[in-house]
Amino acid sequence: AGRDGEDADCILFYSYKDKQVLENMIRKAAPDPYAPSVRRKIDQLYSCVRYSENDFECRRTMQLEFFGERFDRIKCNKTCDNCKKGLEAEKRDMSAEAKSIIDLLNSCLSRLSKKIGGVTMLQLAELYRGSKTKSIIKNFTNVDALRGYGAGSKFKKQDIERITHKMIFERILAETSVENNGGFTSDYVTLAENAASLQNGSLRFYVDFPKKSVAKKPEKTSPKKKRSSNKEPKKSSGKAGQAKTKSGNFKSSKSENDGMQFRERRDDPSDIGDTSPESEMVDPFKPDNLQPVLPHPHPAKIAERLKTLSMKWAEEEQLMGNNIFYWNILSNEEMKAIASQAPITKEEISELGILGDKKLEEYGARIVKAIKLYVEKEDLERQLSRRPAKRRRTASEPPIIEIDDDDEDYDQGVDYSRIDLDAIAKQARN
Repeated sequence: AGRDGEDADCILFYSYKDKQVLENMIRKAAPDPYAPSVRRKIDQLYSCVRYSENDFECRRTMQLEFFGERFDRIKCNKTCDNCKKGLEAEKRDMSAEAKSIIDLLNSCLSRLSKKIGGVTMLQLAELYRGSKTKSIIKNFTNVDALRGYGAGSKFKKQDIERITHKMIFERILAETSVENNGGFTSDYVTLAENAASLQNGSLRFYVDFPKKSVAKKPEKTSPKKKRSSNKEPKKSSGKAGQAKTKSGNFKSSKSENDGMQFRERRDDPSDIGDTSPESEMVDPFKPDNLQPVLPHPHPAKIAERLKTLSMKWAEEEQLMGNNIFYWNILSNEEMKAIASQAPITKEEISELGILGDKKLEEYGARIVKAIKLYVEKEDLERQLSRRPAKRRRTASEPPIIEIDDDDEDYDQGVDYSRIDLDAIAKQARN
């Protein structure tokens, strides 16, 4: 997934109930369910549960940290769910709340009906919230007398789950599966090894919550002053090729200096004039910006034909022992760009500048042959004959060199006497 140049989605299906099912499978598969090796496997399971319930850290950062690598979440570019949400974690000391939950559990166990084997996590959480639901309170006598009952009424259900699950991960609480006479299992909550340390104050318990965002008051803005029409135009600094544009930070100009192109970088935002979307620089050779020369749905059909051919060529390469896949031959973006222009000669596909020399040499003739056969079959020659003749970027076109005013090459590496300013200005107007 993702190797074909397209976006790929990874969806995690998770439920907290899965944790106890997998934990039981781990314990039942071992001769000693409480051996150190089993403990390590359960710790790994808890790591997966933490990963699933984490709402703050970058997914890629957590994944790579598991394998001992470091990853800067800035590079994620908001491609994972947590980075998209942008929630910030606020670490809170919840030791008092955890002690209250422990007191509630002990009180529940002392007042539990003899027919019931224990207290489930759902019951404990609902009693802590102060629930009066019959299905919750029917197994307990006089719930109002339970110590800690309703102490968490100020918390939302999701927040209480965040607290109780963290108590499981920190081994303050534990869940034990008990099988009844009917063969069904129920998961009951018990105190774990770190509960005593929390109660005597030697252990502090912290939980991450989403940081509350404070709405900022809109700032008062003073009315903009009208620009004076008598303002004198800015004077040129006198350096060659330093013509400024209204949009973007760069201006490209081609000179007679060995056919090389130069692009000036402008870092001063005050020099920017019109910043409307219409004035932004657009790369006309980007596949998304290429206008199809054939009517719908022919470009899509040609792209599908190219994909089928690429898959067959990849199979041939694999039969020869080469680890080649169809997206190594033509990516989806390349297919779309070629299909939109429908080149029927090798010169035309070369002029597009989409494929490299090796791909052109190996597959160029076969690609244009397939497109030409499709055009003839669908009687589209007249459509191609009417396409506008326009200059296209080629692979041999000289690269653009970015230069700064304080770049040493700006003063030493260019012979300014050979730059024709009139030609540059004329090209900029055109």
